[in-house]
Amino acid sequence: MSPTQEFLPGAEPPKIAELDEAARVYVDIRNDRMQLTEQEIEARGVLLGLMIYHKLKLYRVAAGREPLVVTIFDGEPKVKVRKEAPPAGPADMGEAPDGDADV
Repeated sequence: MSPTQEFLPGAEPPKIAELDEAARVYVDIRNDRMQLTEQEIEARGVLLGLMIYHKLKLYRVAAGREPLVVTIFDGEPKVKVRKEAPPAGPADMGEAPDGDADV
């Protein structure tokens, strides 16, 4: 329907206030996320540039809230940042707590 064409009397679409509000809330949140995505892409580019500048393919971030691992993969101009897995304990490595291997 063109913006200048009006609805016929009695054929107007329904107006539901709670749907109007929910749609506006969704659009606001979506727009905020899209803006954060642009900032994330910029920050990722800076991180990639620093990894290349320092000639690193793997870097561990130990200080801060949680340990992180920064990785550059061969053949991809991409950097990945992941939460570092906790170190494996004796039970995770198939060993008994006293150091003897399971048989």
